[in-house]
Amino acid sequence: MTPWKLLPYLRNLVKDYNYWPSSESDSPLKFAWQDGSLTPAQILKLDAKLRQAANDSPAYQLPSQRNITTQSFTDTFNTLIQGAIANLEAAKDNYDTDETTFPGLETSAEALEFLVQLYAGFKTLTNPVITEVSIPGSAVVTLIISGEWGTGQDLTTIYATTTLVHT
Repeated sequence: MTPWKLLPYLRNLVKDYNYWPSSESDSPLKFAWQDGSLTPAQILKLDAKLRQAANDSPAYQLPSQRNITTQSFTDTFNTLIQGAIANLEAAKDNYDTDETTFPGLETSAEALEFLVQLYAGFKTLTNPVITEVSIPGSAVVTLIISGEWGTGQDLTTIYATTTLVHT
């Protein structure tokens, strides 16, 4: 799958369900691309843009201390998908005993589908990675999922961004 087919696929994927499971707030993913790799400076620029958008105050000052960390793409998705499977199994058990409704079961199924399809989409790219940008003492974390297509001057990076809340 080329990046030009992958980007519409990813955008279509999130029409029904778009919630990153480890966030305590709405965390819709937004997809974009750029020529070349994401550098630390570009990651910080994306972070600044997301933090400014999340903060309603025009007087908001971006702290100078921001930490960039990367996580294993496969390990992170494995953990999230295992959690979604457990949630689906619990929702099924609750549905079987009339402790939940059909929409509750449907939401758990959509969460699992979302993660599996997102994993599969980014796994078609080279060097898929999950990057987080945090500020010491802040509950707000920027999440960037990215992967590359091509090489050299033809290198394109497809990425998804969102703002998470971890308290």
